[in-house]
Amino acid sequence: MRSGELLDGYTLIRRIGAGGYGEVWLCRSVALNDLRALKFIASANLGSLDREFKALNNYRNAGAKLRSPHLMPIEHVGRCPEGLFYVMPLADGNLEDPTLPDWSPTTFATMITERRQAPAWFSCEEIASLMRPVLEALQVLSDAGFVHRDVKPNNLLICGGLPTLADFSLLDEDRCDLTRGGTPGYVAPSWYGGGHPDMYGAAATLYTLLTGNLPDRMGRSAFLGPPQGDQSLTAKERARRKQFHAVIRRATQERVSERYRDFLDMAQALADEPPAATSRPGRVLLRSLAGLGIGVATLIAISQGLRRVPAPETALPPESSTQSPTSVEVIQTYLDKGDFTGALAAMERLFRQHPESRTDPTLSTWRAIALHGLDRDREAGEELRRDIPLPKEIGAIITRQQLWGQLGDLEGAEGDLTRILETSGPDELLLSMRAQIRARKGDFAGVHADWQAAQNIHPTDPAHRLQVDAMWSPIKKQYPGYLEFLKSKGADLPRLEWIWSLDGKPWIFDDLLSESHVSRSARAARISICHDIDLAFRTGDHRKALILLDRILDAMPGRGNAPDLSLLRALLLQKLGRVAEAEAELRKPCHQQLSWRGIDARIYLWDQLQRWEEAERFLTGMLETPPDSAKSLPLRRLDLIKYRATIRARLGNFRAISADRRLAEEMALSQGVLTDPTPNFPARYRAEVDQIWRTLAEAFPAYAESLREGADKK
Repeated sequence: MRSGELLDGYTLIRRIGAGGYGEVWLCRSVALNDLRALKFIASANLGSLDREFKALNNYRNAGAKLRSPHLMPIEHVGRCPEGLFYVMPLADGNLEDPTLPDWSPTTFATMITERRQAPAWFSCEEIASLMRPVLEALQVLSDAGFVHRDVKPNNLLICGGLPTLADFSLLDEDRCDLTRGGTPGYVAPSWYGGGHPDMYGAAATLYTLLTGNLPDRMGRSAFLGPPQGDQSLTAKERARRKQFHAVIRRATQERVSERYRDFLDMAQALADEPPAATSRPGRVLLRSLAGLGIGVATLIAISQGLRRVPAPETALPPESSTQSPTSVEVIQTYLDKGDFTGALAAMERLFRQHPESRTDPTLSTWRAIALHGLDRDREAGEELRRDIPLPKEIGAIITRQQLWGQLGDLEGAEGDLTRILETSGPDELLLSMRAQIRARKGDFAGVHADWQAAQNIHPTDPAHRLQVDAMWSPIKKQYPGYLEFLKSKGADLPRLEWIWSLDGKPWIFDDLLSESHVSRSARAARISICHDIDLAFRTGDHRKALILLDRILDAMPGRGNAPDLSLLRALLLQKLGRVAEAEAELRKPCHQQLSWRGIDARIYLWDQLQRWEEAERFLTGMLETPPDSAKSLPLRRLDLIKYRATIRARLGNFRAISADRRLAEEMALSQGVLTDPTPNFPARYRAEVDQIWRTLAEAFPAYAESLREGADKK
């Protein structure tokens, strides 16, 4: 490996790290002209190059399951004669400019080194804020079937200000029979069999953060305090440190049954005030729903109803004071304490005394909880499948979803919700829960059907439509396949967050906000008005949006000739039925301007106005305009061709769509010659072109039919 070497479109700049299993290089993407980190692993350090290559690619391709801000994404995996490598985003560093020779990435290890020289060690709150995201990331990794096998401070980076698990050079399938290399002290020892191998590395890292010592001193009373001593620690801090050492001891127990059930349980144990035993069902419930893929917005909507396991629906006669305790309160107490044997025995006594309670849906769920708690999962599944009425109360419904999630049965979870919806009618909360489960199964048509059903509950209520969109928004972020499905339905044009651009700033005032004479109060007022326009448009109040927009344009002479604002005004006029005024707005000379400014918004607004001929002319003009720089040449121009092909599909100009494809393919070849002497770049580019035109064929059946007719003629 040498500076200036080109690997699959990434130019090596300098080495920024090294370890027992490879080197990390600063590199630059040729296509995007931005900086990345490239991890190189020499073939001599790999037991099986093919296995490592497959494992890294499996991780890279499992994006839908691994959507965690605390897991470092892998952008590219490649081979070279000396070994293999993978590319990932660049972590935060000690200096702003990564190209400077003294720049180095910020890791837990560098933070520990710096803190040794500080007056005080990490507080327990700081340690928890670092470790809990790591444990959540390990849970996501484990749920997707992967084991990291080298969890340690050097492999925990700060990326975008967030703790991030990185360095997947020892990644493998989640198989406990594998024993592979790792870092001594942090790798699970031979006696640590079964369970989650990465839990040992997490506990060892927690120990180092807590004491500054290497893990070989774990469990020795002389090495429990911080490097600066514990004389100045408050009583609360001492208690929390004792709590954290207890977490380490439990996570490193030899017997699997004595460790934490999973990483989320371990993360919860680091909480400032660990929950009492009586709160366990609700906590486990929310954790399991997160495992099912239920979004944060949905969890917030239901969390208020999860203080206790729901009460039974069957009305039972009062018990005499002489009989043994079999009341539902006693059963619930057993469950809250985690005494599943006692709960099961109490329920069996209750069923004998009151046979009618055997069909109570909540008592059936309680029985399944107890069976699952005793690791009798087959019986728990059979209990959940019994042909009895399903619960109506939302807490009981969610509890059953918890159990299906812990049993790993997505079909059962979906079936429950479907039966309830068929019985009680549509409900946006239940539909969103089912949509999340369907997304995990890859049933994106079902996800979209649930969205449509939720929208149709109150089709004329703008606030309801916004609420439903917010509930489905996490699915779009977590599952790229759902976005691809939406594109296949003809939604392949840019979709902005309306007035707001992707970085949270309003594109309406992009240039004005940068003016030096704009005061802070004026800037805030402009953003506020912009937000009001956005809200008015989203809720269907086009009259208010137009009034606010005209107020802005009156106060800022000249801005009315900005193409994007003029198109927005024309769209609002059109939606209000003021067609003549909209036409006059569209005849303004500014719409003949060819400019990159606000190009996504202009394409989107032309499409919303259904002025597809104008959109086609605009895109054609932009494609004929020389690009400003090579940086925007390959991807920006491909996007323009894609959008023009979509517009032409709306116009039914299928012959021109085929011409657009030939143009895109020619670009792939020419760019390959210009930027990459290897065939990798055009191959990747051609694959993207194939995907774009395949999506067009799926979205527009008439176009697909024209392709088949052309093939028949040949």
